[in-house]
Amino acid sequence: MSSTTTTTLTPPSPSSTLHPLPQPPSPTLNLPSHIYHSSLLPRSIPTPALLDSVAGGAHYSGVESLNQRRRSLRGQSQAQRGEPNSPRRQSIAPAGPNLLHLAVMDDLKDMYEGYATKQMLQRRFRKDAEYEDPYTRCKGLHEIAPQWYALPRMYSHPAVTGRRVLSSTEHPNRLIMWQKHEYVVRVTGSKKVVESILVIDFDEEGKITRMVDQRRGLEPPTRWGAQQLRRLNGRVAPWVPWLSSSPKPRPNHY
Repeated sequence: MSSTTTTTLTPPSPSSTLHPLPQPPSPTLNLPSHIYHSSLLPRSIPTPALLDSVAGGAHYSGVESLNQRRRSLRGQSQAQRGEPNSPRRQSIAPAGPNLLHLAVMDDLKDMYEGYATKQMLQRRFRKDAEYEDPYTRCKGLHEIAPQWYALPRMYSHPAVTGRRVLSSTEHPNRLIMWQKHEYVVRVTGSKKVVESILVIDFDEEGKITRMVDQRRGLEPPTRWGAQQLRRLNGRVAPWVPWLSSSPKPRPNHY
């Protein structure tokens, strides 16, 4: 008799079908990683670099300024309304000196050429005016007048040989001019040529409130006691007897 062997197949369990067998670990790659940090400044605050770049772009890209744009729009609006002669605001820097500045230039020429008079000084300078040059610093017309009276007594043949208006404005009321002045020192007989920048400020009535004579375009000295010496010169001059009266005026001039 032969024996028969029976093999029984066991069905797979549900756990083996739902959960696959673990796979062997794959080799890891060394990929670069990025770490992001939040900014400490609010996003609404521009950084200086951003402001510089915006300003530079506006400068080099030909961006029209706000004032230029307003003037352009105003001109277009007037042209559309047919107002070619509509009034405009007066320019701060006119093309040339006004009548007041021209008259002051004429009197200054007489002063620098030794023909200053009491009436001329009272007409042009305010009583509390200030005057400065490399040698003196005056406060008040009583200190300014002797400086002009001394000029023809110390120098012979003073003459203004050249002058040019550098700036003439109404707001502020100021005249800036270049001047070339020649004279001969009476004591030594030597000839001097001085080039100056005159800076003159006026009040509402057209009188000089401050005048600075900048020799060679330089400010009057203030270091090493120079300011005190210039102030002393301005105070002493009114007490000198031969500087208390005006010299002989220019012929046909008052």
